[in-house]
Amino acid sequence: MKEKGINKSEIVALLQSGHQERIAEAIAMLREHGDSSFLPEVIGVLNSTNDSLVVRSILGLFADIKHTKAIPYIIEAIKQAPNADVQKDLVSICWENGMDFCPHISVFVDLVLHKEFLVAFEAFTVIENMEGIVDDSKKKDLVDLIESAIPDTTPEKEGLLLDLVQIIPNIKPAESYES
Repeated sequence: MKEKGINKSEIVALLQSGHQERIAEAIAMLREHGDSSFLPEVIGVLNSTNDSLVVRSILGLFADIKHTKAIPYIIEAIKQAPNADVQKDLVSICWENGMDFCPHISVFVDLVLHKEFLVAFEAFTVIENMEGIVDDSKKKDLVDLIESAIPDTTPEKEGLLLDLVQIIPNIKPAESYES
């Protein structure tokens, strides 16, 4: 998404119109010329619509975003997701798009610990695929948190938590994989 003479008030009006066709037009314009400054309005629509086509269109937009300025907005969308299905899809975008979500590892650990299995599994996958810098003390704190949660977790999620206890300490910066 790159800004090129886009009329912000027009985009916002289309997004807030409540009409599927107009929202789709706004999403198309954002795909072509938008920037991350529009994402709060897009998140607002995502959280307020029951229209599955609008939700799919917005999720598609998020999936296509490849610039790091959008990461905080994606994290906010995950936190505000209107239901588990949307939250699961937003989390899966994080491991599919290849951006560095390491600074937000705590969000994903929280999702594994506290959300239903399908969301937890997607968050686990994000962590499992992380390549970036996570402070060693942060890793230790997260492992301690996970270990303390194991006795009270569901049998379904216990395996995820046990695996995270092994995965998190071994997260390596992306450049360590280069030869």
